[in-house]
Amino acid sequence: MNSATLPSLASFDAATTRSTSILLPGIRRLTILDNRGRIRRFQPNAGQLMFLQSVEDQFALRGYSRNIVLKARQIGFSTIIGAVGYQLCHLFDYYPGLIMAHDRETGGNLLGMVKRYRAFDPFAALYPLKTDAKATLEWEISGSQLNVATAGNRETGRGTTKRFIHQSEAAFYPDPKRTIAALKNAIHPVPSTFQAIESTANGVGNAFHTEWEMAVAGESMYVPLFFPWHHHPDYLASAIGLPTFIGSYTEEERVLKRAFNLTDDQLAWRRWKLSDLGGDLELFRQEFPADPEEAFRSTGQNVFPGDHLKR
Repeated sequence: MNSATLPSLASFDAATTRSTSILLPGIRRLTILDNRGRIRRFQPNAGQLMFLQSVEDQFALRGYSRNIVLKARQIGFSTIIGAVGYQLCHLFDYYPGLIMAHDRETGGNLLGMVKRYRAFDPFAALYPLKTDAKATLEWEISGSQLNVATAGNRETGRGTTKRFIHQSEAAFYPDPKRTIAALKNAIHPVPSTFQAIESTANGVGNAFHTEWEMAVAGESMYVPLFFPWHHHPDYLASAIGLPTFIGSYTEEERVLKRAFNLTDDQLAWRRWKLSDLGGDLELFRQEFPADPEEAFRSTGQNVFPGDHLKR
């Protein structure tokens, strides 16, 4: 399997997900803090809905869900994964979950997001907490819990059994090979279990890249999902009050427009973001890749210049 055969938003039917999803009704009653600092109901975007469909398809077909997600920045997968974990802790008794972050600040933010779900959940009183600590949420009646840890502790997850694991920005763990292996051994492929390994790329040859390549080749139980920057509904010049006029296209813009059917609104946003990053094209490709090959090529060490490889 290559990137052309990966599940894509082009073939995704959001209406089908909305009509058949078991988890979505509960997720849509949750509250998020959006990128404009507003508290509002969670209305998943197309990428988040596609992820949710993958999870529910796997639950239906084999009873458990395993995904590896390669993505551009700020698509919102930590948000949807946290929402799935919150719902599963309500649906199942004694459901132990773990959120593994690449640093302490991110870990606190991820658990804080789940706590916000609870704070604004109109049904929260039906699920009283036994523990509400800095790194733990534990429900009193069901015995389910969500813990957060940072990958700096390489032994986290070793010797324990989890039913929900979210590995956030796994490519940036201090020792990704050891940490990913430990967490794979901490969860068994049995009904109701869930594991998602998600990250932006961080070079080739590391554990995340290896796991991605195995999933794409169909050599692991993980379903690979790639989400490029141009599938994000907010990555438009008009969304941030900028003009959408392009004028003449660069050579790369012509290629991108033809290959991915990009609009001038999207290309104008790309120009703005590239300028915002100091004109660093390789950094833009790393943070906002258009395809999986670009993501890993931009973050790896290449003998030949990236522009030449791209051509």
